[in-house]
Amino acid sequence: MCERESDQDEEMQVVKLPYIMSTKDRMNTVDAYENLTYYVLIGDQSNFSHWEELMYSWKIYCQN
Repeated sequence: MCERESDQDEEMQVVKLPYIMSTKDRMNTVDAYENLTYYVLIGDQSNFSHWEELMYSWKIYCQN
């Protein structure tokens, strides 16, 4: 594994999001995990990376 320094500030800030969904909207909104589960059940692998893709990505990221 390679080591790289982060360009980002290491301090985290709490951000309050004021939007609240109505009960009706919450009932009709599909959760992301529900979508992923559905895709797994129908055999759609387009949302998941193959291990070879990850390996090549790390090689590119870790180049000097």
